[in-house]
This record gives sequence, C-alpha cells and structure tokens, in this order.
Amino acid sequence: MDYKEILRAYKLDKQWEKLLEGALKLYEEGKDERYVVRMIALAYENLEQVEKAIPFWEILGNGENNPEEYSRKLIDYYKGIEDKNNWTKWMKKLLFQFLRKKDFEGIEDIWMQM
Repeated sequence: MDYKEILRAYKLDKQWEKLLEGALKLYEEGKDERYVVRMIALAYENLEQVEKAIPFWEILGNGENNPEEYSRKLIDYYKGIEDKNNWTKWMKKLLFQFLRKKDFEGIEDIWMQM
C-alpha cells in the first residue's frame, strides 16, 4: 500500500487525526506534493483548526490544479477576520485565475463582490 492509499483510507473513514498525522509526517519528510498538502488542509478543516489550514490553502491557491477553490476559501477567511490586504491579494489572484480559464461568469461574480 502506498502512502496515497493509506491517506485515502483515513479520509474515507473520516479519521482526521490519523490523516493529519500521516500527511504532516510525509510533508516533513519532503513529500510536499499537492495531494499531501490537500490532505493536511482537509484534516485541519475537519478538525475545525482553520487557522492552521491557511498556509496550506495558500500553497494550493498558488498551484496549477483548480486553485480557485482555495482562493475562495482564503477570500472568505480573510474577509471574516477583516484582513483587507490579504483579502485584496486573493481576490485579485482569483480574478486572474478566472481570466486564465476564460470563465467570464466567475469573473462577473467576483467583480460584483468587489
């Protein structure tokens, strides 16, 4: 069983502490691929430790594979804590992500929020 299968099993069984422990161990060992980072963020979210998920959301929000989901989470988080600088940064990033994909409905939605 490779590490992805092990993490996936923890996720499916909703064993968030074990998922977090296993993913963090892999991350510390240098396995910083998106799958491991995603599992860390997911575990923190489900353990209701959102503040600890933020750095991992930022890594995922800067990535190439569906970063919009994490950009939206960061926008909501920074709006909630009234951090205008980071909120603006991630709002701009999300606009550029939509532009790159030519998702004009998404752009319109974000533009109206601004």
